[in-house]
Amino acid sequence: MSTTLDEILRSPVGRNSTHWLKFADEWWSHQSYWNLHEMCVVAALRVSEGVDGPDEIPLAADKDTLTMAQVLADVVDHHPISRHLTKTSSPQVHFGSPKQDVNFGDHGGPPLRGKPPRVLWTSSLIDTRSSWLAAIDSSFVPVNASELKEHHIVIDAPKARIFNIDGFEDVATLAELYGIPRNGQAQIDWTAVRADHDAVHLSFRGLLTAQGVPVSSTNGIYSLTSWDCESTAWFNSEHFTRWTQIDIQDGL
Repeated sequence: MSTTLDEILRSPVGRNSTHWLKFADEWWSHQSYWNLHEMCVVAALRVSEGVDGPDEIPLAADKDTLTMAQVLADVVDHHPISRHLTKTSSPQVHFGSPKQDVNFGDHGGPPLRGKPPRVLWTSSLIDTRSSWLAAIDSSFVPVNASELKEHHIVIDAPKARIFNIDGFEDVATLAELYGIPRNGQAQIDWTAVRADHDAVHLSFRGLLTAQGVPVSSTNGIYSLTSWDCESTAWFNSEHFTRWTQIDIQDGL
């Protein structure tokens, strides 16, 4: 069994994606990478929002789950876009506030559902598509796409210190290096992460194999939750070299 297949089967997001793959007619008809990718983002959102609970997510031993997981693992391991999304690339896309309104820093309250506070969220831009567009197009993100401001950001990625999450072992490293022990659970000290890194990136593979998977560390058990798509959380804009606002309709 391949490493990716094994990790998908142990992940609630991965298994839920394999379940919905059976009903992804657009994928089976056209073998479109983005149809499959968007289905996986929605599957992750369904888990995070509690629409698909633990009892509804198929077991790894289920024959259909194994068959669909193999299809998904092959795409994750071999499709060129999936390989491209393994690392933070340039350009990135951001939906929301203009650059001057981004308020980097630790002040402003606790993390949102385990996410770092006061960061700029981006997703990798592939032609006109990105994981965040898949999330926005779903019914789980309460926004009007026509009212969004879309920004394309050129990144000097080789110079940026980016902590990359491509699997559950990376989550375990995050908890080991930056976890704060609390009653057997680890909470991430994002201030400490910020001191060592410019950003944290969750790859598409990481979404399917690491989100929602409890990992052990000397600081306690930790589970990465609610990132829901390939994305990068930026602690600063030091390595942003160009920022362009475009009409959202240009990317739809």
